[in-house]
This record gives sequence, C-alpha cells and structure tokens, in this order.
Amino acid sequence: MSETMYISIDKEELKKTSAAAEKEAIESIEDSNKLLWAKLPVSIETEIDGNEIFVNVESNLVYATLTIKLSDEDFIKLLEMAIKKMNKFKSLMESVK
Repeated sequence: MSETMYISIDKEELKKTSAAAEKEAIESIEDSNKLLWAKLPVSIETEIDGNEIFVNVESNLVYATLTIKLSDEDFIKLLEMAIKKMNKFKSLMESVK
C-alpha cells in the first residue's frame, strides 16, 4: 500500500488563527513547537476508483487530499468486509418485514 498527500494552506487564515492554535497546542498536548486546530470545521469527500481511495478535506484554513493505493490483497479484504456488512444489513432488513 502506498500513500501520497497534497496540502494547501491559506496564508491569511494561518496568520489570523496561529496564535490561538499555538495556545491550543500548549494546553491540549503540552507542545509549544506545534499548532493545533482542535475543532476546525471541515467538509470531507471520499471517492474510490479501482484500488485507489481519495479523501479530500477542506476548511477555511486548509485543503488536503490523501490518496491511498491499495494492493490487490488489501482491496479484496476491503471488499470482503463490505460484503459482510451488506449481508448483515440485508438480514436485518429481512427480519423487519
């Protein structure tokens, strides 16, 4: 499995929020060398194309895309898990009839 990540950060939003993010990092994870946006509202989109999974995350501050390329073995495991979940859902729906 291989992964790649693309990150785009809005400089103006970073300037406006970095002091609060530094304070949050110190209070939450006790690290003054980091910035932490603990409650950043985001929108998330996912897409599956063959053996690749794309996850897009967008906020006022950042846009990030994570691409995960699954091996054939991992892709088959993912499909098997999905089929098991669908079969459980089907059984549940049939019992409700």
